[in-house]
This record gives sequence, structure tokens and C-alpha cells, in this order.
Amino acid sequence: MPGLAVATGRLWGAPPCMLPFHDKRSKKSYARNRTVPNPLESVPMHRLTVLAFVLLALSTMLSAQTVDDIIAKNIVARGGLAKLAAVQTIRGTADYQTTNFLLGDVHATLTQVLKRPGKVRVDWSFPDFTLIQAYDGQNGWQILRAAKKKQKDDRSPMTARDVKLLQEQGDIDGPLVDWKQKGSTVELAGREKVGARDAYNLQVTFKDGEVQNFYLDADSFLLVKASGTGAVQGVDVRFERIFSNYKEVQGVMLPFSIEARTAQVPGGQQAVEKTTFQKVEVNVPLDELIFIEPGTRR
Repeated sequence: MPGLAVATGRLWGAPPCMLPFHDKRSKKSYARNRTVPNPLESVPMHRLTVLAFVLLALSTMLSAQTVDDIIAKNIVARGGLAKLAAVQTIRGTADYQTTNFLLGDVHATLTQVLKRPGKVRVDWSFPDFTLIQAYDGQNGWQILRAAKKKQKDDRSPMTARDVKLLQEQGDIDGPLVDWKQKGSTVELAGREKVGARDAYNLQVTFKDGEVQNFYLDADSFLLVKASGTGAVQGVDVRFERIFSNYKEVQGVMLPFSIEARTAQVPGGQQAVEKTTFQKVEVNVPLDELIFIEPGTRR
């Protein structure tokens, strides 16, 4: 699934210092030959315990500051908090192609629109049909419309997973902005390669317990990869999305190329989706009615 808005393990501090361990034999030997005092013999054990807790707390504080610093640099790289908050709507048109075990090789064009708070709609135009998926801020809906006008629209209910994906796309700010207020936790899983780039791996645990990893370029601090687990044909499958070709649109950096891949899915094949945006507009007027399911509009 495309995701303009998103382009937006655990953080372990340094381990406590390893204090020298002395058994009885070594302590006796040390006592006979030492020329400097043994610090362990002069510090009560309860004080050492307190010191260990202090070091652990300090390590945790430093770790939290590191996560906050990385996220702050990501927000600045995207344009800054003020410019992100000023974005009220986004509309993008793109070329879409997919290779998977259900559809084979398929090309389509799509239009994706987002509007605060949390509204999103994606129109997919395939050769033989059009698929509309939308979330109006409360409910998700979809319509499968055949190219032949005589056929009736298919209005099958969306799965809970598909609705959740739309909700994620509708978050214009992305998961890292105000993550504490959203009920998420973020931890630094390390620094690793994404292609030829070094990237910080931020593990985000959302309020509902789902875990995804977001990889920020160590130089630009822009999002270059996201990974997690999704359901395909009722089976949990690992996926990843690669973000590239960032361009500035009214002071905000957005990825114009998104490639999504899954691990092997039922049928024994890997699914690959490529979305290449041709045009992205910010703060364009959008009618509220386009997000509401036809037939339910008042």
C-alpha cells in the first residue's frame, strides 16, 4: 500500500562496569601482595547495590535522550514541526505495479488523498476494474467497480487489517511525531545497513501492541525503510517498505518512490509492489464527501 504520510529493537544503555571478582583464595593472595587498596573491601555491599541502580537509571535516561534526539532530527529533516502541522491535506497521483501470486504482473494508476484528522482515500484504476478504499475518520469502506458498466459494484466489507492500514496512512504526521501522546513506545534497536546506507533502527510498539521497525538514514535522518508483520490470506507475513526519491513539497520532504515487499506468501512467491508518485500537492481543497461511503451520506 502506498504511504505518503508514513514517510514521516530495544534501546540498551551501556552495561554496568564489570567489577573485579575475587574468591577467597585470590583475596588472600591479593592481601599478601597488594600495594594499593582494594575498593571492594572498603565499600559496603549495600552501597554497591545502590550504585548499580543509579548507573542503570542513568543509562536508561541517556538512552531515552538518544531516541528523542534521533526523532527530533527526523522531524527537522522532514521540514520541522511547524511546517508538518501546517499540512492539512495531501493529494498524490502515482503509477503502481505489483507482482504477486494473486494478480501476477499488474499495472495501475492511483490517486491518494489525505485530510486531517485521519481521513484517507485511495482510488486504484486497474485495466478491468477500479478499487476505492477509504476511511472517513470512523469507518472504513471499499467499492470494487468493474470496467463494464452493466456489472454491479462489489461493496464487500473491509477486513479489520485493511481498515487499520488506512488509519495508519491517514496519520499525516506519521508514527514518530507525538509518539508518547499516541500511546506508543520507541526503542533504539541499533544501527545497521539499509542498502549502502547506515540507518538507525527504531522499534515502535503501538498502543494496540503491534510492533514495527522504522529505519532512519544516519546522515539525512529521513525514513528509508519500515518493516513489520501483516496478514496475507490469514497468514502473518513479514513485510518491508523502502522509501526513496525524496522531494520538497511546500517545505515538507516527501518520498516519491515506495517499494513494498513481503516474505514468501501462501503460494510460495514473494509479493512486490512499486509506487512511483508523479505529482504530490499539499493543502489542496478536498470535499469532505469523498471520504464518506456513497449511500450513507446525509
